[in-house]
Amino acid sequence: MFDYLANPTRFMRLADRLLLPLALLATGLLAAGLYYGLLASPADYQQGETVRIMYVHVPAAWLASLGYVALGLCGLFYIVWRHPLADVALRAMAPVGAMFAFLTLVTGAFWGKPMWGAWWVWDARLTSMLILFFFYLGVIALANGFDQPERGSRPAALLALVGLINVPIVKFSVDWWNTLHQPASLIRSGGVSIDPAMLTPLLLMLAGTHCYFAVIVILRMKSILAERRIVTMQLRHAAHVTSSKGARTDGGLSRYGRVRGIRLAMLCAQPWRDDLAWVCKLAPRPHHRKTARRDGRVPNRQVTRSYRDRRRPPRRRPLSMAGASSGVSSRTGRSTACDSLS
Repeated sequence: MFDYLANPTRFMRLADRLLLPLALLATGLLAAGLYYGLLASPADYQQGETVRIMYVHVPAAWLASLGYVALGLCGLFYIVWRHPLADVALRAMAPVGAMFAFLTLVTGAFWGKPMWGAWWVWDARLTSMLILFFFYLGVIALANGFDQPERGSRPAALLALVGLINVPIVKFSVDWWNTLHQPASLIRSGGVSIDPAMLTPLLLMLAGTHCYFAVIVILRMKSILAERRIVTMQLRHAAHVTSSKGARTDGGLSRYGRVRGIRLAMLCAQPWRDDLAWVCKLAPRPHHRKTARRDGRVPNRQVTRSYRDRRRPPRRRPLSMAGASSGVSSRTGRSTACDSLS
């Protein structure tokens, strides 16, 4: 399966098939979850109407953690197996996961103000989630902080792997330390501790946000792949144009030659390495033309004259004043008067 998706064209075909069903499913689930969560579900007996923040806060927290697990797996596949789509998926997931981590912190602050009396406390769960958000920002900065995109792929993948250490801390921080944050309510040893009237909209929101995450990641991956293909086509066109300008009259390479073509080709990213290899092989050649000699033979390689030489008229030998006054031709040495009489 991973070898099948290594081809970007196959991935694009599969993404086109999955995109519309996932988008429709995400729209329906989110609409139903928001309706039941904000309008149809009852208020909590302790928290009141504030509990409705849970229907956004909990799915965002889940996707922030699971998104970073997927980010770390993409980094592992890129470092170990050099999967061509692993770097693309990592770059596509990082901003989406950072958005959900930020949404978790914001909704948690709105939820914590009426419950704890403060917008922020240095709680173990809140602090570990903030660190996870910083890991997301670090991956984004490393992936996009270089002039050549491929130079930031390996550092970003390594940081994504290092950040996996923080994911279990986020999950089990409420169990390892005494915190203000409430313990787990869905995945716990004693079973689910949420009333079914609140559990139904929460599950709908969880399913809808997961589908939404998949849709956004697929769209971003398609955008990155399309952008890289456009860059590859531009480099191919630039190499073709520069190869026509590349040679000097002495057979050397000008500043439009092979070195510049290789530099342009190195700016492109990974998936179309065959195209890049083709671009790198382009090199300007001296412009040759076959001209017939006096003996009728055609030479194999003959460098043409430069543009300036072609524009310059042939130099003619001027007539001397003595020859012109005496009527003697400067070419033949014979008298022009005798030629006219004869």
